[in-house]
Amino acid sequence: MLRPIRVCFLQYNEGSILAQHVDPNRSEIRTMVTEEAFLELDQRLGSGRMEVDAPLAPLTTFQIGGPADRLFHARTSDDLAESILAVRDLGIPHFLLGRGANVLVGDRGFRGLVIRCEVDGTEFLGDGRVRAGAGVDTHPDLIEATVSRGLGGLHHFVGIPSTVGGAMWQNLHFLSPAPERERTVFLEEVVESAEILSEEGERRTVDREYFQFGYDYSILHDRADVVLSVDFQLTPAPTEELRRVMA
Repeated sequence: MLRPIRVCFLQYNEGSILAQHVDPNRSEIRTMVTEEAFLELDQRLGSGRMEVDAPLAPLTTFQIGGPADRLFHARTSDDLAESILAVRDLGIPHFLLGRGANVLVGDRGFRGLVIRCEVDGTEFLGDGRVRAGAGVDTHPDLIEATVSRGLGGLHHFVGIPSTVGGAMWQNLHFLSPAPERERTVFLEEVVESAEILSEEGERRTVDREYFQFGYDYSILHDRADVVLSVDFQLTPAPTEELRRVMA
């Protein structure tokens, strides 16, 4: 039996629907954002920091779709938290975009603000602990940085396009290690904790159990929490052995 892939549809009206089954006859409620709301948002985020009528196709792996009313590049965790709080306060429809893998944008684009998560930064904290911003690319950046330092755990996910935040959202997984491929390895196995902006608007640190990880699932599917950074607990291993598994 064929299994549908998990795709996020970025619609003209409501934002995103994570769906394997979409009702083509569902009613549409088109949300228009007033210019006054965007002016207020511009003041809160910093004048001139948003792109207007920004093309979204170049930001997705499918390379199709129309523009967003506004696009904001969140380059720090403060940027990300402040932009999320602002659109929540102002009631502006928004969508958080990472690498844009498996995101389909409709031809008419998105009415609201698209927040591009570009929160960078990787810190090696000692004893195998690594902290990475939500916008860090797991492949190749984070994987290469950890493998080159002889730290294993993330190397199983080589070749899978995702940011750290996106990987947390779906509990990134893959069959590994090579060559046997005898079991599925999940991201949750190396997650220690994360800093989030909670649905209630609080910045706090939560442990792995908070995310209630499952297959293709985390609590982020059901709560409007936003990951700002993640602490991973990795295992020392010879770099050449890690690269063998990655091959």
